[in-house]
Amino acid sequence: MVLQRSGGNPFFVEELLAVDRANCTGVPEDLADLLLVRVDALSDDARTVVRAVSAAGRSVTHARLATVVPLSQTALEEALAALVDHNLLEARGTDSYTFRHALLAEAVYDDLLPGERVRWHAAYVEALSSSSELGAAADLAHHAQAAGQLDVAAAAAVRAGDEAMRAVGPADAARLYEDALSIFARHPDVAPPVPLAQIAARTSTALLAAGDPYRAAQTAREALAVPGLAAHDYADLVIGLVSAAIPTGDPLDPTVELRHAIRLLEPEGPTARAAQLHALLGRWCFFVDDFDTALVELTAARRLAQELELPAVLLDVDTTSARIVDLHGESAAALGQLQDVAESARRAAEPDPEVRALHQVARVYTRQGRHRKAQQAFEVALQRSIETRHELALFGMDARVASAYWAVQTGDWARAEQLLAAPQLRKAPYATYQLRAVAATLAMARGEHERALQIALELRPQWSKDVFLAVHAGSALIDVRGALARPDEMLRSLDEVNEIFRATWNAPLIDARIRLSGIAIGHLATATDQEYAADVARLADATDEVAARSKALDDLGPESVAWVTRVQAGVARFAWGGTGEPPAELITLLRTDVRQFDQLEIPLEAARARTHLARALGASSEPGAAKEARVVASDAQRAMHALGVRAVAAPVESHPTLTAREREVLQLVAQGRTNGQIARELFISVKTASVHVSNIVAKLGVTNRTEAAMAASAQGLLPAAAPSDATTTP
Repeated sequence: MVLQRSGGNPFFVEELLAVDRANCTGVPEDLADLLLVRVDALSDDARTVVRAVSAAGRSVTHARLATVVPLSQTALEEALAALVDHNLLEARGTDSYTFRHALLAEAVYDDLLPGERVRWHAAYVEALSSSSELGAAADLAHHAQAAGQLDVAAAAAVRAGDEAMRAVGPADAARLYEDALSIFARHPDVAPPVPLAQIAARTSTALLAAGDPYRAAQTAREALAVPGLAAHDYADLVIGLVSAAIPTGDPLDPTVELRHAIRLLEPEGPTARAAQLHALLGRWCFFVDDFDTALVELTAARRLAQELELPAVLLDVDTTSARIVDLHGESAAALGQLQDVAESARRAAEPDPEVRALHQVARVYTRQGRHRKAQQAFEVALQRSIETRHELALFGMDARVASAYWAVQTGDWARAEQLLAAPQLRKAPYATYQLRAVAATLAMARGEHERALQIALELRPQWSKDVFLAVHAGSALIDVRGALARPDEMLRSLDEVNEIFRATWNAPLIDARIRLSGIAIGHLATATDQEYAADVARLADATDEVAARSKALDDLGPESVAWVTRVQAGVARFAWGGTGEPPAELITLLRTDVRQFDQLEIPLEAARARTHLARALGASSEPGAAKEARVVASDAQRAMHALGVRAVAAPVESHPTLTAREREVLQLVAQGRTNGQIARELFISVKTASVHVSNIVAKLGVTNRTEAAMAASAQGLLPAAAPSDATTTP
């Protein structure tokens, strides 16, 4: 902002930064006086023109100036030539002028007396009232509001919003519609050019297209609360509400509103609105797993779309129908149908249905657990959204978020960083928040604990807005607090997320709880503090309940199955405690854990599973277990190094040099002992125990005692469980 206002002038930059530090606004008084000295030296005509240009806005055409400024053509041209020669204005293209520095424009405009400002803006209103130029309506709205002509301003803002939507400028359209709504709210005597409900519906549609489903749903919901709405207006608002609610996981069931809107439209016979409503009701029923009702509504929507020749609605119906085919176990057929829909949409020049169909291709791959294929498919959808200028549409944004997320999960962290760097989405809260949640996931994966903690806490107030944020920012917060050995904070965060699932979305048995429980139990199992036995048991019970519900619905996907195994392995690790002979069942579960995450193409989780398996094998007295432990640990270390995980201990072959006492302390750390317990067992002071732990952490190249225990197991630094293993031939 400072650079834009200063035009890069170092002196201007310095002055503006001084004002910014003082929390002031506007142009600094001394700087304004300095800038206006150049204006004061001009002729009367030139001063008149420069003041008129300051009221114009960003730039002004010669023809418009000629209408507004009370000068002859010759006098106007001479004044403009003088302003250009004095480097106050510069020509833009062949017919427009603008200030050379934005600060100069601010200073001149601020110098106008209130009455003079109103007169200039009123003059522009008169000049623009009959203009049909593209963008004239937006300028008219601005000038009319500044001139106090609120009826003109509101009508022009609505017209300009319509123009912006036709020009694929939804963010500008939303701002203009909201300007109009603000005028009507503050000045009830101003008559709207169309019913307020229509303006609200257009605002909701524009906000959704601009990437803000939160405000889109809120705008539609508030307008629906007004009694006595016409059938068309009610239907349009419901369409806006449901279109915004589905992607964010909005907890409010819109079934009643959808059916009421359909009934209101019945006297009119077949209509495009009715087709949209049936299609949306079908999508909502699909979203809540009511497939039978979904198919009924989709059939009604398809019949209307065919009768009325509505290709976009028909394509949307075919996409939802294909996803139902997928969930009935016919994924190959579903993929073929979705590819056909995408191709048909491309031929019909219907970008929204095309991007949605491509996006749903990726969702099918995700459900199959083919995550690299899913990531690639999301990238295809993202690229088409960019090519069709629909990157800010919901499925375009979600394609970017999902591409970034699965790039993190599948280990392509460089690509994830590229996808997360999306300055063009700064004004789209939906994408911005979700990309930040993915950034927290990436930071946690890398071992950047403080960064992950900071981002997750920043997003915490938004969890109840969007289920994606609750799941992914919440899981990052749970994971980082576990990694930092803060079990009580970790469990409070887990309970907070679960309560949001229950209270906000009425989804106490959401599948995401399996993963969150798996993360928490994993950290408790590594710490082996038996004080948390009751917490481990309740989280395991909750996992069983969620998994049983999903299995009953035939809806437990491969990733959830893997996290169920992770929970079971965590429970078994916690019960084992890291000492003595590990149960055979534990080693079997850990092998399954490794295999499942390998199959899911999630290398970091597979490496973590290998670390736990290596630790258990290292303590086993089974023949060959020690040798396998070293191989598995080495595989885990190589995978983590390849990914770029920070604070990864050195490979098995290069043990750090630990003193005899440090090895004793390390063994107790691996058993979950606190510094006080270590001090009592070794007959040393607590402070000395703390120093030994700090030295061990530094030598192993890790960040905390939990990671030290894992690294010790992975590197074979802990005593072997039986002498026979120590002499096993490599």
